[in-house]
Amino acid sequence: MKQLTWGGAMALAVLAAVGAGALMYRYDRAESARRHEKQVQEDPAYRQLAAELQTKTAQHSEAAAKLKEQSDLAEERGRELIAMREQAASKDAEISSLNEQAGEDKRRIAALTQSLEEASAAARRKFLYVPGTLNVREEPKADNNTKIITSLKAETVEIIGSRTPQGSSTVWYQVKGSFGTGWVSGRNAVVIDLSK
Repeated sequence: MKQLTWGGAMALAVLAAVGAGALMYRYDRAESARRHEKQVQEDPAYRQLAAELQTKTAQHSEAAAKLKEQSDLAEERGRELIAMREQAASKDAEISSLNEQAGEDKRRIAALTQSLEEASAAARRKFLYVPGTLNVREEPKADNNTKIITSLKAETVEIIGSRTPQGSSTVWYQVKGSFGTGWVSGRNAVVIDLSK
């Protein structure tokens, strides 16, 4: 074996001392940390703070759970609201369709009513049939001073009014035709009443 030189031995001794010192420093430090932790844990103020922290943590967890529950409930309500809006939109479309149908029904009813009124009016019309010849006059009287508008011969005209002149038993009918309107005596004519 080679012999260590004095310098080498010294260097080796220094290295050993430094290594041992480092180990001792680490041990002391770890031991000091354990003692400090034990002292802190045994400290009443620390215990109180730890208990408060635990309480706060539990309260926070409870609040977080409630918040999650409220969030889930709000989400469920949101889904229900969307479904209700969709139903409302569907109902609105249905109501709009019913309104359109009701409008169409009203138009049909109005057209039918008008047709019925026209049919009823037509059914109430009266006509005068002239089998022979009859003069149409401007006034309901048969004298030489009353102007003759035209003569009817074997014709049918619509009656629009009637009058019996004072002092006479003859009914005069106001009629209308292609000539316009005028008066004819009902003595030699036949009344046709469509309402009967």
